[in-house]
Amino acid sequence: SKLGLRVEISTPSVPLASGGLLRPDDVELGEDLLVSGYPYVEIISNTIKVTKGIVSANKGMGDDSSQFQMDAAVQAGNSGGPIYDENGNIVGVVVQQLNKLKVAKVMGSMPELVNFGIKASTVKQFLNSSGLPTKWAARDKEISNKEISKIASKQTVMVVCHRE
Repeated sequence: SKLGLRVEISTPSVPLASGGLLRPDDVELGEDLLVSGYPYVEIISNTIKVTKGIVSANKGMGDDSSQFQMDAAVQAGNSGGPIYDENGNIVGVVVQQLNKLKVAKVMGSMPELVNFGIKASTVKQFLNSSGLPTKWAARDKEISNKEISKIASKQTVMVVCHRE
């Protein structure tokens, strides 16, 4: 409200925090990931979208150990979306993509699929300090991307902000 924005959540009665979603172990280099979100709803569709990738590095920009790098394709609209492991546990949250144009100007080449997520351990600390305690996830059996996508469609919401 301080910014003069109105927020609408597309899915009614979705809990703000839920127990048992976040995996306690940090991501590992080369680990498979599935990212969900709502990129480009204005030009493609307003349905959830998922992309697959791997953990490319255990740290983010500037050696930030609270983040990790991944090659799963993310766009505007994926920010804040969950990042899942092969068991359907959330291992992070999408935070940014490398600015391709800026890097191309400096380095002379266009980077591809350099994106970042906040680690689940950092997300859990934030939730706890905000009064939203959550339990660690217990899923330990590998499931298909199709099954993870079903989980993602129940846990990922589209938030649209409108200027007043």
